[in-house]
Amino acid sequence: MNPNLELQRLRQSLLAQGRSDDRVDELCAMAAEDINDAILEIVSDAVDEVRSLGLERGADELIENMTVQQVGDSFQISTQDGRLNFSEPPFPMLPKLLSGPKAKVSKRTGETYNVVPIDQDRKPTKRSLDLVDATQHKANALHHARNAVSDTTKFDAMAAARAYAEQMTGVKVKRDVAPPSGNIAFRTASSSQNAGQKWVRPAKELDMTGIVTDMNARIEMQITHRVQQIISSYGG
Repeated sequence: MNPNLELQRLRQSLLAQGRSDDRVDELCAMAAEDINDAILEIVSDAVDEVRSLGLERGADELIENMTVQQVGDSFQISTQDGRLNFSEPPFPMLPKLLSGPKAKVSKRTGETYNVVPIDQDRKPTKRSLDLVDATQHKANALHHARNAVSDTTKFDAMAAARAYAEQMTGVKVKRDVAPPSGNIAFRTASSSQNAGQKWVRPAKELDMTGIVTDMNARIEMQITHRVQQIISSYGG
């Protein structure tokens, strides 16, 4: 649903009811302002929700590279390069371990080996949104959006959200690395080991495509619903 086209239909409906041109302009400007506020709220709330879901699932790249773009009569969340699948295949670490500065060659067997310290009780890195960064970015984007509505754009029902989308940027993710626990065990990486089975970092399944696609569909549905409500409330 095109909000601006609905405003034009509202204008025709009000004129057909015998309202004066000045009164129709006043009512249409009020309706446009309400629609602007509604769309801006829908889009900014969706951005906040996707950020929270990304943080929950470990999709830092999504959070830090998120974008909002107007697509047709709605707005869509994406990333700067359009990538939403952040999955990673298994990664063999043995070659790097055996080529590093701590690798040695056994005089007895001729094998290359590396004794690797493993912190068995180290807590995982805590991740959180940089609240200062997030708050500042959101405030700047919303301020820019609200300033975009002026006398020259007062009948543009998508001006605020469009300005928000232009200003909205990714937010930094803070990573607080836990200190060593002190409970160290030593494991030996060796050239006699199978690089496809030993010292392999597991695959990471992190495809955010479905979540973002569903959110974009919800944005469009909510915009349609709110525009219909607002137009109806003004007699359209």
